[in-house]
Order: sequence, then C-alpha cells, then structure tokens
Amino acid sequence: MRLNSLIKLIGAPVVLALSFWVTYNILTTDDSSEGGQTVDQNEPAPPSATTPAASLRNLTVATPITGLPQLGGSPLGTLAWDGIDGLNAQELREKPVVPGQPVLNLTALPEGGGHRLGVQYSGLPADGLYRATVWIKAGSENRVYVELRDGGAAQYGMGKYDLSRLVVDSADGKVEKRYIDLGPDRWLKLWAELKSTNGYLIVYTYLAGIRPQLDLMFGGVSLERVK
Repeated sequence: MRLNSLIKLIGAPVVLALSFWVTYNILTTDDSSEGGQTVDQNEPAPPSATTPAASLRNLTVATPITGLPQLGGSPLGTLAWDGIDGLNAQELREKPVVPGQPVLNLTALPEGGGHRLGVQYSGLPADGLYRATVWIKAGSENRVYVELRDGGAAQYGMGKYDLSRLVVDSADGKVEKRYIDLGPDRWLKLWAELKSTNGYLIVYTYLAGIRPQLDLMFGGVSLERVK
C-alpha cells in the first residue's frame, strides 16, 4: 500500500474523532451566560421598591409604641404617636403620602383586644371643626374603623369603612361627616370630621377583621381645619 493512501486511511478516523470532541464540548458548555456574564440561578432577586426597611419575617411580634418610626412635623399643631395595640408595624420603602409620616405595613396579631394604631394632634385652636383623613392601601384587610376624639370624653365618634365596596357602613357618636375617597396611586382616603373643644384630636385606625394576619398599608393621618 502506498504511503499517501496509508495516511488517508489513518487520518479519516482521527478527523472524525476530533470533530466529535469539538461538538461535545460546545454542547456541554454552560449556556446560562448573558452579556458575557454567568447568571447565578441561586442569586437572590434585588429588593423591590416596596421591600420593608425591616424584614417582614417577624410578623408575630407585637410592635410597641417605642418601636414605631419617628414622626415629622405637622402644619397644624404637634403630631405624635398615641398608641398601638395588637399590631405588627413595619416601615416600608414607599414615598410618604403625608409629609413627615412614614408608610407602614400593619398586620393584625392573634391576640385578644383591638388591633389599632393611633396618632395625636395637640396644640390646635380650640373649638375648631377638623377633618382627619386616614390614608390606606387595602391588603388582605378590607374593613377599617376610624375613631376620633379630643382630650375629653364628650367629643367622640367613629366611622366604619368597607374598602372592598368603597362605602361608609355607619358612623357613631359626634362625627359630623364621613366619607371614603380615591387618592393618587391607589391610596384610599378615609375621612371624618369632629369638633375639638380643647385643642386635641386623637385618631385611631382599627383593623376590624376577626382573623389574624390580616394586613394593610397605612400612609398616615392628615388633618385640616374645616371651620
């Protein structure tokens, strides 16, 4: 057999084997890269705009009043937290809807008593009629009570709001007007009016559902003098 025929005979299997090896390596190369970088499938997703400043994992822990974020100033009187009961409250990375007041995620806890959060306005002109507006984004909770009172026992009222139907179910006490209104960016405005005889107005927001772990977003309480 001539030499060049022998080379051809040996070379064909070698070329075939080399071709198979190159194809195998191409097919088994990690194809999960994009833009020149390998994508790590286990890498956690970046936080969204609504990720809480504190993790929402500890939803069974009641938040004390000392655990609430600081409130800013108010154009009317002086604003402070008045109390919190039966709720886990965590600050969210949301743009404030009421200046100086953080947006909170409120979750009802499975314990006795009410589930409520209150703010207090003080130093208001006495004998004025005031409209308090609670800013809410409904979560799994769709029934909210808004309670208003001044520093005494005489001036008191409550409005009961159905967030799913956007109606006020009823009102008790000396609440003069109450309404539920649509605000910007899917916020709901739950407002009611009450006269303050002594320069105080205290506003409590109740999560009225009977099941635990109901939640909603609380944007704060704005206040304006009606007359």
